Amino acid sequence: MGLSFAIPIKVAMRVAKQIENSGQASHGYLGVTVQPVTPALAQSFGLKRSQGALVASVAPGSPAAEAGLRSGDIILSFNDTALSNAGDLPPLVGNANVGDKAKVRVLRDGKQRTLNVVIGELPDAEQLAGPTSSRDERAQGGRLKLAVTELNDVQRDRLDVPKGGVLVVGVGDGPAARAGLTRGDVILRVGDSEVKDVDHFKKLVDKLPAGRAVPMLVQRRGNPLFLALSVPEK
Repeated sequence: MGLSFAIPIKVAMRVAKQIENSGQASHGYLGVTVQPVTPALAQSFGLKRSQGALVASVAPGSPAAEAGLRSGDIILSFNDTALSNAGDLPPLVGNANVGDKAKVRVLRDGKQRTLNVVIGELPDAEQLAGPTSSRDERAQGGRLKLAVTELNDVQRDRLDVPKGGVLVVGVGDGPAARAGLTRGDVILRVGDSEVKDVDHFKKLVDKLPAGRAVPMLVQRRGNPLFLALSVPEK
């Protein structure tokens, strides 16, 4: 109550048109993690003022990687639209048509250059998570009916998880779903134990007491959230 959200009419019309034509909406994807250019960073990169978006990481195999974007590049403009700050970039990329060529002007080693990027389609959460490893639990099995996987470096940067944790890539009908876990959550702690990796998570799950709720700490969209997890008695 007391909160409201607004979507620009151009964005709403574009999405409506896509759904009308193809039954679904698609959004442009570049494949970079960016951060603001502070005055100190601007000075260190030879910029006269704070502007643009500093590339912190580039997803392997992404449109940005294919175009030659690198960590440390400062994106100054996208399709001739200057970026005053890092927040200007996501909506410009998201509104670009998949398959279009975009001109990305960057500052690298003190010199400006223009790269041509073919805009990709924003992957869903499961695609961003990547294929599950042989150590993953299956969403259809296990005590929790849950599939998890390790986080790679790109995912850690994007999700702001420097160490530990496991990424939820599938939720079946079972205790995990009833607790409110969803695909894309990062499980950080089970009870009093911080989750180190998939193997450690499995051991913690095996030790969960049946019929008693245990607090589980997850990170969802950058925000910490406790869920009450309960494994039923057999």
